[in-house]
Amino acid sequence: MPAILEKSISSIVKRKKLLLVDPDPEVDNLLSEVVTSEGWDIERASDNETAVLLVKARPFDLVVTGQKTSAREDVDLLRKLRTIRPHVRMIILSERSTPEDVIASLRENAFSYFRPPFDRVLLADMVHQAVSEPCWDDGIEVISATPNWIRLMARCTLDCKATTPDKSL
Repeated sequence: MPAILEKSISSIVKRKKLLLVDPDPEVDNLLSEVVTSEGWDIERASDNETAVLLVKARPFDLVVTGQKTSAREDVDLLRKLRTIRPHVRMIILSERSTPEDVIASLRENAFSYFRPPFDRVLLADMVHQAVSEPCWDDGIEVISATPNWIRLMARCTLDCKATTPDKSL
């Protein structure tokens, strides 16, 4: 493909935007490897307050938290971001968490939640899913939860295409 045509096509295609909050160098390198080769733009926020200001200024396809904050702080960040951009997707990376924090992240519809050590392949796959899968954040509700058990209600569509000799279902 001629370089001029390739450049004009790439300017038409919307580039995905990732906001990385308080990045650990290892996670920053991993996410850079995963997304920059696919034409993503990465913006970095030094802390949660800066992340809120950046999300107010422009939308991001995905927000990934850093490991230095607690899971509770990350869930609070997600709540704040959802008041600004209701369908923002967030992957929480946290070294400090409790089962209650994981449940809270489910209740707030965090896209995914990781604790170290991070599986590089799984994290990369989750990043791709977060921006390529249809929006599901309004279809799952946490009914009840304890550290050992979570009860969810998920909206789904029954697609029944079975046929019988006399009728279609």
